[in-house]
Amino acid sequence: MDGRHDEPAEFDPATLTELDAALTTHRLRGGEVLFDAGDPPDGLERITRGQLTVLDDEGRNDGTFGRGDIVGEIGAVSGLPRTRTVVATRDTELRVMSQAQFEQLFLEHPA
Repeated sequence: MDGRHDEPAEFDPATLTELDAALTTHRLRGGEVLFDAGDPPDGLERITRGQLTVLDDEGRNDGTFGRGDIVGEIGAVSGLPRTRTVVATRDTELRVMSQAQFEQLFLEHPA
């Protein structure tokens, strides 16, 4: 082995434009729950504005996500239920990719 690592594949501009057009926008007010621990995966979200807080099993802050971050990818990839509850720390806007869109994208671009 030569020690090199394969770089992730880049999406071409046309694919990114098509993908962005297929995403929906979702808005949460501060305090609203995006998803609860145990919920089935239904896709993933990218934060375009605002902040989300991840809560542990006892309801304590286990981390935060902000603009540009993606949440929900573990469930989208694994198909397993959500492992944590995620709530909006303040008014937040998300771009949402459904589970079906994610699976199609993964089939078309496995890298």
